[in-house]
Amino acid sequence: MTRNAAILVLWTVLGSPAAAQDEPLGRRAAFEPLEAEASILVPADTPLRTHPDPRAAQLAIVSAEIELPVLERDGIWIRTRFRELTGWLAPAGEPVPDASKPLAPEARALIVVDRAAEERTARLAQARARLQGENRVWTTLGPWPLHTDVEDEKLLSSLDRIATSLPATYRERFGLEPDISRLPPILLFEREKDYRDLTWAATNVGDFAADGHADSSLAALFVEASSRDELASILVHELTHLLNRQVFPLLPRTWLEEGLANDLSLSRIGADGRLEPGTLGGTTLLTTQRMRGNTVAVSSTSSGGRVVWTKLLQDWKTARSRMLPLGELLDLEWIDFVAPDQRSRNYALSTFLVRFLLDAAPEETAMDFRAFLEDVAAGGPSGAAALGRGLGQSVDKLERSYGFWLTSEVGRAQ
Repeated sequence: MTRNAAILVLWTVLGSPAAAQDEPLGRRAAFEPLEAEASILVPADTPLRTHPDPRAAQLAIVSAEIELPVLERDGIWIRTRFRELTGWLAPAGEPVPDASKPLAPEARALIVVDRAAEERTARLAQARARLQGENRVWTTLGPWPLHTDVEDEKLLSSLDRIATSLPATYRERFGLEPDISRLPPILLFEREKDYRDLTWAATNVGDFAADGHADSSLAALFVEASSRDELASILVHELTHLLNRQVFPLLPRTWLEEGLANDLSLSRIGADGRLEPGTLGGTTLLTTQRMRGNTVAVSSTSSGGRVVWTKLLQDWKTARSRMLPLGELLDLEWIDFVAPDQRSRNYALSTFLVRFLLDAAPEETAMDFRAFLEDVAAGGPSGAAALGRGLGQSVDKLERSYGFWLTSEVGRAQ
């Protein structure tokens, strides 16, 4: 249930303007038009852009030499179709961009398709193959295509209700509008082994093996050994990651990416199957045991959001000195965010910082936070300095107010 290191690399936007150079940008390679210019041989590492301009947004990188159709010419530029994308490329090398000109609006409006798309496509085919057989079902969960071998119709129906309402909940909670017209598929495995046998290598760091996975090509999780509440929480977490990818042209800093996903996934699910943001989900089980005579021992165990919240308050009371300062947390890369000695605290601090800003801070702060999210969705930064600017206060002041809130919650919990 994490964003993996590969995602951080694969979804980096490659289309920022380059500094002017004496030589043209891009790979130099001679090319020969084929008969009637019906197609052309395009070298590896050639960018596909939205417009015939080296400053335009990149749609994809041609990761290996390939023959593509010629749809139109504009000087050295060729309009072509690559996979499901249509755009412009310069097979002989792009001209030097004019650094004095401002970026066109579309240069930040699109998400880059990374050069490892073939690898992800192959992995999706591998995953689908594991679902083949008489129990395989291709259907939907809300707006998402679903590939599954799960036969429990009642379970699938409950998950469908959650997935159906999630985009609207996301919009209402964060003030962001995800595009749900073309969402990647969900793979829901019955058996954990089928999920683990896939190549999720980049999601595993040391002893950290995720029970759910989401990237630009799919989301995957499994049913076996999970309670219905746990499964629902993992599903919401991964689907929120997919919605984030529809909203943000660049994946934001890990604190925000995981904080948004956890904020929703730790929420209670109402009787109507919709999430109730700002609440704590999970269950509390009471166990009684008769001792000697009339003595009865009662113990309780909790799961889900309640556990994460309770553990954070305990750590805030007893181990605060071992927590990262907020300014450092907000700038962590994913690989450092999930370091074993800080992982659970980083997730919890990020999750409840989002909740603090939306639910517990003054109303104007919540409005400023939503405006900050809109700026990030427009391509802006999402680290400590950017959040401070968005909220109109220093990170140190934010840390003090967040800490005061946690301290007051510790007092109420005692």
